[in-house]
Amino acid sequence: MAKVSIGLDIGTSAIKVAQINQYGDRYVLTRVGMIGLPLGAIEGGEVKDVNSVSQAILRLLQNNNITRKQVLAAVSGQTVIVRSLTFPMMTRKELAEAVGYEAERYIPFPTAEAVTDFDLVSDPLAKDEQEVMLVAAQRSVIDSHLAVFKRAKLRPLVIDVQSFAMARALSGYLYHPSGGIASNVAMVDVGAGTTDLVIFRGETFRFHRIIPIGGDYFSRAIAGRLSINDEAAETMKITMGYVPIGDERKTESSEDAQMTAAITGVMGELVTEIRRSLDYFRLQFHEEISKLVMAGGGTKLRNMVTFLERELGTKIEVGDPLALLDPSSRNCSPEITSNAGVIFAVAIGLALRGVQA
Repeated sequence: MAKVSIGLDIGTSAIKVAQINQYGDRYVLTRVGMIGLPLGAIEGGEVKDVNSVSQAILRLLQNNNITRKQVLAAVSGQTVIVRSLTFPMMTRKELAEAVGYEAERYIPFPTAEAVTDFDLVSDPLAKDEQEVMLVAAQRSVIDSHLAVFKRAKLRPLVIDVQSFAMARALSGYLYHPSGGIASNVAMVDVGAGTTDLVIFRGETFRFHRIIPIGGDYFSRAIAGRLSINDEAAETMKITMGYVPIGDERKTESSEDAQMTAAITGVMGELVTEIRRSLDYFRLQFHEEISKLVMAGGGTKLRNMVTFLERELGTKIEVGDPLALLDPSSRNCSPEITSNAGVIFAVAIGLALRGVQA
């Protein structure tokens, strides 16, 4: 009997689901789908409208003939904190106490309001010191997601961090084709509300930052420039929006010019924040980034990847979350065959965790 896992990516503007069936050493994507969310249903990673989100999940599962009640989910947003900490060698119990004490220095809200966890990420045979990954989230964010699952009568097996789920789906990009481990690979997930940046060396976590700029920022900038509502601005961005890279014909209307100016302004901010993150990593670790891998719905904005590659001076690949799956997965749904697979990286990464456990 196949092992089955359901990944549920609850984003700011949409919910994505992926079902993966494991047959021996084959991972097959058997269900995938997406449904939009009303504006304001989720803000800063916290569910503000439990009823709307739970109903959307139920419709999404029903539309894709998914009946299992166990799911794997993830959280993101400015109140999700991931830090790499180094400690001298000690027992697991002592380490838990030390991490709890150190967490107060890194969590920008009272630790009583936080849900924390940690794991060892250094070589288990190391003798001098051990590296620990600390993960913390504001309790209200976790509780709001649990309330959604309770309302939808689902059982969350895991609540992960979105950027780690994305990295799991794209883990094949962490290695050179020859089989050697890449030095440092930065993965960037441009979502609707935020952009998650995580750096790995091989499968070892090195750095994480959540940038408070996402696809919705482009839409809001367009709306502000043209004095239109957010929904109209989102449609305009999807159908006509692009990032100018200097080779466009200057035949656009005044409205198009305003839209382009709005997009250019947000892109400038995003480039600055990504560059600052990469520069901080270089200064902290005295190491370089070998390549940058991108995922998320934001990458669908025309010319975004080309513009970022030029401005950052770093090789960029658009991640394919289907690369680790059985080739038949590419025929799973119209969303996949229309080259929208990059949008499902987090959902696929979550489902993979379930079958690989």
